[in-house]
This record gives sequence, structure tokens and C-alpha cells, in this order.
Amino acid sequence: MTDLVILPFRSADQEKVKELILNGLAEHWGKLDLTKNPDLNKIAVSYAQEVFLVAWLESAIVGT
Repeated sequence: MTDLVILPFRSADQEKVKELILNGLAEHWGKLDLTKNPDLNKIAVSYAQEVFLVAWLESAIVGT
């Protein structure tokens, strides 16, 4: 059985995390307006004063 692991955001995961979030938004809303989420272009900067966690299942990012 594989455990879900929750870790702090790492800049190295920027593109994978952004892709996961945008895919989820597109699925939820049925469309995607890339101008609505500029915070995802630089997650480490946008959330520098916040806690931004990433959920891993094996080697895949499955949540934030």
C-alpha cells in the first residue's frame, strides 16, 4: 500500500503543480481562462508568506 505524502511546495515542482491546478479548474468550470490565475505563474513568489502544500502519491503530484 502506498501512502499519501504531504510536503511543502518546491520551486522545482512549479510546472507540474500549475498544470494540476489548471486542469482541475478546467474540469470544474468546463473552460479555462489563463488570465484569471496569474498567481500560478510564480507560486513560490505568490505564496511566499503562506503555507502551500503538495500531495504526492508515489512520484505523482495528486493535490495541493
